[in-house]
Amino acid sequence: MLSAFLFGLLVATLAIFWVVHRKRTAELKDLKVRIFKVQSEEQRMFNFLHGLGEAFAGELRPRDLHRLVVEGAVSVLDAHGGAL
Repeated sequence: MLSAFLFGLLVATLAIFWVVHRKRTAELKDLKVRIFKVQSEEQRMFNFLHGLGEAFAGELRPRDLHRLVVEGAVSVLDAHGGAL
């Protein structure tokens, strides 16, 4: 009787551990995806600002500045033509 109870307790413990492990694994995967998205957004923003800095260091016409800002905004926002 006691051995059946202990076996049942062991099975229940293993089942709970498995469920918690699966949940934590899914949460970890979601966090890795979110971190990747944030890092790629930071990289796009850095590239945009770096490009603006290089443009200001050289000769810059207003028309080129507007083009550079719009292209950078499209890149940073990861937008398509109508979304901007």
